[in-house]
Amino acid sequence: MFLLFLTLVGIADVPNPHESEHDAQKEIIVSSTRYAEIYVEDPMVISNGESSSIYEHDSITIFTKMNQKHRTWYTQGKVSGVYNDETIGFQSDCNYKTNSLKCANQDGLWVLRTIINEDPEQATVNMLLFDENGVVIGQSSISKTKKVNIIERQKTTTTQGPTQQGVGYARNCDQQNGSCVGGSFPINSSGNTTTQVEDLEPTVIELPPKIRDRDIDQAVIMLYLSINY
Repeated sequence: MFLLFLTLVGIADVPNPHESEHDAQKEIIVSSTRYAEIYVEDPMVISNGESSSIYEHDSITIFTKMNQKHRTWYTQGKVSGVYNDETIGFQSDCNYKTNSLKCANQDGLWVLRTIINEDPEQATVNMLLFDENGVVIGQSSISKTKKVNIIERQKTTTTQGPTQQGVGYARNCDQQNGSCVGGSFPINSSGNTTTQVEDLEPTVIELPPKIRDRDIDQAVIMLYLSINY
């Protein structure tokens, strides 16, 4: 194929006596599109400074998002394949689990490395995309911080004053003869009511930071937009 290409180029360079000056000035422009293939490593999760394999969403989440988002968000080229540990065997015999960058260099693949760091105050997902030579060509980062909800509390106390005693009077008068009969009787009345409001210690609810599915979604979009290759 290469010899044929050189032969065609040589023929193209031979002047054609029937070719006009205008035709001789024409140029042939050949453009090509890069079709990349990406291997997605299992995410490394570091919880409170210790390496951990526990993650709210398994590695399939990142692998799925990488497959879904490249058609829309990778504008510098095309992605023809995305692989993980379960599917890379259909593409290569190299042990990507042991040394992904070495295998990628051998097979001409890109490698996505994801590190998730969680502690009581902040959770971060960092994505690095390496080309086949181990050079970082894209990266993204999403951080979540701890949320604190404070609920104010008050205590209301209502106090009833002592009962007060008094005397009431009643009489019945006859208008014809002008005579009246009647007398006094005791009256009990309620005391004054007082209301007291007291501020109590507020209730504090802490929500630890978590990397969720939507955060992985945003990190993958940012990664594809950042690719410079």
